[in-house]
Amino acid sequence: MITTNRIPLLLCLVFYGINLLGQTSSTPSGAGTSISPYLISSLDELYWIQDENKTASSIYIELANDIDASATSTWTNGWEPIGGTFQGSFDGKGYTISNLLIRNTYVSATSGRTLAGLFAATSGATIKNLTLEVTLDLIPNGQSSSHPYILNYGALIGSAASTNITDVRITGEMINIDPATVDYSNMNNIGGFAGSISNSTFLRCSFEGTLIGSGSVGGLGSGDNNTVDECYVDGTIYAEYYNLLGSNGYCYTGMIGRNTGSSGYFSNCYAKGTIYGYNNISGLGYVHQSSLTNCYSAVDIVLRQKTGASTFNYSPSTSFCYLFSWKQGIWVTITDCISDQTLDKVGITSYNYVYETAATTWAPYNAKNFSSSIWGWHADINGGYPYLKNLETYITTDLTNSGTETLPGSTSVSVLPGVTVDVATLDLNGSSFNLLANATDYSQLKFGSISGAGSVTQSQYLTNDGYASISSPM
Repeated sequence: MITTNRIPLLLCLVFYGINLLGQTSSTPSGAGTSISPYLISSLDELYWIQDENKTASSIYIELANDIDASATSTWTNGWEPIGGTFQGSFDGKGYTISNLLIRNTYVSATSGRTLAGLFAATSGATIKNLTLEVTLDLIPNGQSSSHPYILNYGALIGSAASTNITDVRITGEMINIDPATVDYSNMNNIGGFAGSISNSTFLRCSFEGTLIGSGSVGGLGSGDNNTVDECYVDGTIYAEYYNLLGSNGYCYTGMIGRNTGSSGYFSNCYAKGTIYGYNNISGLGYVHQSSLTNCYSAVDIVLRQKTGASTFNYSPSTSFCYLFSWKQGIWVTITDCISDQTLDKVGITSYNYVYETAATTWAPYNAKNFSSSIWGWHADINGGYPYLKNLETYITTDLTNSGTETLPGSTSVSVLPGVTVDVATLDLNGSSFNLLANATDYSQLKFGSISGAGSVTQSQYLTNDGYASISSPM
């Protein structure tokens, strides 16, 4: 079956002209109870939650449809987080909040935002079934770019405690900052989901994007006693300073994040991407008194130290840098995990018990008991690394097959903008095949025939050189 539904754009738009327009709020339907939740159908109604401080544990909120938050680009400070401490339930119902823009209220090198995100803080809250697309403008309105300050930034939550996060996908970028020319040593506790987080759970969550910070930077967040299951982070992190934050001591950076305390658990997770730095860095994440089971890391650590706003030491003396995570022993229990050995280099500590040279094949994961009910593998998906079946997977490079290209069964497969899939036959194999677009590019499918049950999400149909061509518009 081929459907013709328009899909949401996955790139947050960048606006350079700022109109000082004020926010407006509008009362949503519903009573905010479990049987009659507030039904949020517009940005004005979402802002009403913030404006009316609807944060108590008795509050229930649901999205009624996708929300385009691009109007936040015209608000003086962008989106102001839902303030206080949210303790209720927020159910996205599978919808997307897109183009949410947050501006840093930069004042000086030691003053700026201290809690930023969709929510300022949460405690005992439940957040689920949501896709969130966020842009953080670190140096807005032409302010001095010499030394920005921000503390506890997460696209979803500034600071979280005892919060349950389930089926949430976040894409996040930082704009108006070039890590190659700006001193960002006063940007600390930076996370894709939360700046700081403790005693919380993540289930089937993902972050994709770019993060920049000096201490405690991670895709999920940094904190203690968290449980993480079936999650991934795929992005770029810049953490090129000493990563020491005041009296808190060493602040490790990792693609997933830092998890200390007396307990913590990571299961069926992976990390991909690149980290720039040289001190207190772990590819997957820094875990202390925690356990890691069936996780893998495909993170490239580029050893680079910032010695000034725009100067670097490309041969730094490294310390506490781990290709996978903190060492096995009394500090962490590692069971059946894998690290891509081809990314190893001098100055990074690694351990033979997680090394694999064939990390883009399924065999080593099968040997280490990665469950085929949770994990899938396909040579053309996720760069050849295993993917989580319960989360959306991606085709990231052009794919050509003169025969039949069979998708992994019962999976949501998306083609990134700018990527073309050109096959004689596409066997959907029970999967949904999604062609994505953004403000500058679109993806394309060329095929001779389509077979198997499933669906293709697209927006227009063209004819090109004897092939049928399906693509989503810009």
